[in-house]
Amino acid sequence: MRKARREEQSHDAAEIAAMTDEQLEQEMEIWTEEIALGLRNSDGSAPAEQECSDVALVVCPPKLDLGTPRYGESLARWLNESKGTDENLRVCAVMASFAAVRATITGYSNASHITDEWGRIFSGRMPNEVLSGDQEYRRLISGLRRKLRQYLFFPGVECPLERQWVGSWEPTGQRSGRKRYFTEHDAIRCLYETSLDGELERLRKCKCGCGVWFFASRSDKHFIGDHRQKSYRSSADFKRHRAGYMSRYRRQQKMLDEKALERVAIPRTQRRPLTRPID
Repeated sequence: MRKARREEQSHDAAEIAAMTDEQLEQEMEIWTEEIALGLRNSDGSAPAEQECSDVALVVCPPKLDLGTPRYGESLARWLNESKGTDENLRVCAVMASFAAVRATITGYSNASHITDEWGRIFSGRMPNEVLSGDQEYRRLISGLRRKLRQYLFFPGVECPLERQWVGSWEPTGQRSGRKRYFTEHDAIRCLYETSLDGELERLRKCKCGCGVWFFASRSDKHFIGDHRQKSYRSSADFKRHRAGYMSRYRRQQKMLDEKALERVAIPRTQRRPLTRPID
């Protein structure tokens, strides 16, 4: 076991020696952030695994309170309204980075509870790639963090009401001009808050291919409105079913027409009631 540990350390040292100054700087930045979040110990080692019951490992999508506005709903509305703009493309690129990071995760191990400086608690199992220091995961998470650093905010206040103040987070820096009520910076903030709420997977495009974004109130919802029926009508299964139905219908109509012609040649007193063929 000691030999394997020494080989692992020598492999890590060889990787560090092959890095450029820029890569070393990014590596140190990632390590600092992981230590601050409790993902690593101060010496860079992974935290000890915590025992957790099997019940705690069952992942069930939380039921949403439909009366509470969600950040994902505002983001989906903005994505549809800004379709085709440069702002939309940049926000979609950030969303793609979130998805790429998630795609690198192959499994989860020990449960973890992290509390930020505001007392917000993040709980769940830790990805194996975080604990093992997977290079692909680190590269993608570093790229995501660089994209998010472009969006800066400052706390803005408008006026005092009787008991409280009116204010909002105002964008600053590049592309920060607030020409509209909801801007690119606001979309990024909604995306960030949605990810922290664990609801990023609920932000989806309608599966029928119409390109409309929506926030799924139910985890099994993949279409908007009647687009499920429209999608099925254009599918190969429906066309095959429809072709079979029409073939049976035309065959039955032909049989009815033939019987109708036969009845014309039979005296009225000898005719039998016309019945519909049964499949």
